[in-house]
Amino acid sequence: MSQLVEPVEVTYKRAAILWWNMAWPIWGSIFLLQIPIASLFEYLQSWDNLFVTIFKIGLGLFWIFMVIWVHIVVVQGLFKQKFRGFKIMMVTDEPTAEETSIREIEETVRKQMEQHHNIT
Repeated sequence: MSQLVEPVEVTYKRAAILWWNMAWPIWGSIFLLQIPIASLFEYLQSWDNLFVTIFKIGLGLFWIFMVIWVHIVVVQGLFKQKFRGFKIMMVTDEPTAEETSIREIEETVRKQMEQHHNIT
């Protein structure tokens, strides 16, 4: 990444922007999924056999799967979206190869300095 990555202050305004951009698609999709499923469940209440019970369980599992999928899609979209003056990024906390080699060089120099001071 060629751009300089710089942390920004976490403010209530930025938190509210993120919350809203995550909340409305999730609420909307849950609402849109809930209406047909609830209607179908209501219709199936009058039926009572093994097939209907298995169908209800499958429908419930499908609803749970869809809600989880929508959450994942919304969060993925948040990483692609630019907000007012900031964007969300995932940054690794593992050192890069360059940082590792610099640390190794610094450690080697430190050990050599200690050996030199112990000799003199």
